[in-house]
Amino acid sequence: MCTKHVECECLDCGTCAELASWWLNYNRITDDLIARSNVHICRASRDRKWGKKYSKKDSAVLDDSDPAPYLPEDFEDPIGKATRYGQKECLNQDGMCMARFLLNVRDATVVSQNGGHIFMKKLEPMINTFIPALTYLSRYNTDVSSLLSGTSIKAIISYITDYVTKPSLKTHQVYSSAYNIFSRNMETLCDNKGEGSKARSLIIKIVNALASKMEIGSLMACLYLLDNPDHYTGHTFVPFWWRSYVSHIQRYFHVGTGADGHTSELLTSVDDEATLDNKVVVGMEEGRYVGKSVVDNYAYRPDCYAHLSLLQWVQISNKRKRSKKHAEAFSLLVEADTGVGSGLLSPYNLKYNMFHKQHPLYLTHEVTCDEGKFDHVVPNFLGGSLPRRDQGDREYYCSTMLTLLKPWRCGLDLKSAEQNWNDAFVSHEFTQEDREFMNNLNL
Repeated sequence: MCTKHVECECLDCGTCAELASWWLNYNRITDDLIARSNVHICRASRDRKWGKKYSKKDSAVLDDSDPAPYLPEDFEDPIGKATRYGQKECLNQDGMCMARFLLNVRDATVVSQNGGHIFMKKLEPMINTFIPALTYLSRYNTDVSSLLSGTSIKAIISYITDYVTKPSLKTHQVYSSAYNIFSRNMETLCDNKGEGSKARSLIIKIVNALASKMEIGSLMACLYLLDNPDHYTGHTFVPFWWRSYVSHIQRYFHVGTGADGHTSELLTSVDDEATLDNKVVVGMEEGRYVGKSVVDNYAYRPDCYAHLSLLQWVQISNKRKRSKKHAEAFSLLVEADTGVGSGLLSPYNLKYNMFHKQHPLYLTHEVTCDEGKFDHVVPNFLGGSLPRRDQGDREYYCSTMLTLLKPWRCGLDLKSAEQNWNDAFVSHEFTQEDREFMNNLNL
């Protein structure tokens, strides 16, 4: 850019000359794009106008009876002809423009005194609102709106919400669309083409018909066909059924009456842990029935991850099944008692670790933790709202926070049999990150 500010000193400046030439080219290209794409011409269909059908070849022929006052006289290229005399019409049977032209003309921008809506300055009734820079960059027809008023923002949000969350098609509409496609393509079903080719053609036509009824664009349809997500976020959300873990901890303790007649909280024997009333999913593994529980993944996690709290474990842990070959070899090592211990690296994988032997899937599954997930993985708490410290049961709140934020393998790791949950909560030293988490629960 030129650093001189006095116009008379820049007469021979090459930079200023290049800048002036660029602006001239910018204005010329922008005007040409607006004339080609943004100018609207109301017209009826040729069937209604002439009472006869016309071919595609005739649709681009100029007609002197259809004036185009907003286009230059020498605008005779194919794009201009299609713009002026295309097949698409906008006038209905009552002569009303379905594109809502003519637009209101305003000599200046006006702010409504009633609703605060901003009516932008507009001098051309047959050109929709545009921004020259956006037209120059995008090179196609654009229609912009001002979002400086609350009414405009509400209208845009309502439009986008209705479009994104529109209901799916009813079952009878789906069958009706498929029936119509079959009815119109009976010749295709009876021709000599291969079965695969005919089926492919019909499926494509059915998909296109359903997409048009659901107002789904081609880009959105391609996203689903290619298994791409329909939304994009900066974080990954993992499901976290937190009540299962809290219930598991609370079942270690029950209310009973001591010898002195006072009510106290008694500890269920840790050695008799199998008698705890814990709901599990029964599955088949290697020809035998195995109980599966997400709680076991954390309670019997490898020793190298013993320092992780439950909240951290949900964020960064990744459990996978061993291959059949490695699972058989690992079972042989365990049966031979070769010293394979809990929490050590898998003999066949230096990245994954073994669960404790008490884990029901000890022989078939392994786990690893990636601390890099802390930045972009967020637990999605399912199963109801988390308890609050300012209302509700204080003991249940303390037990929940300790279960989430203090590392444990059994109930004794969180509190002793003589303590109540509030005393255990107060005596535990939470990290600053844990305190921020609890504070955010009360927002």
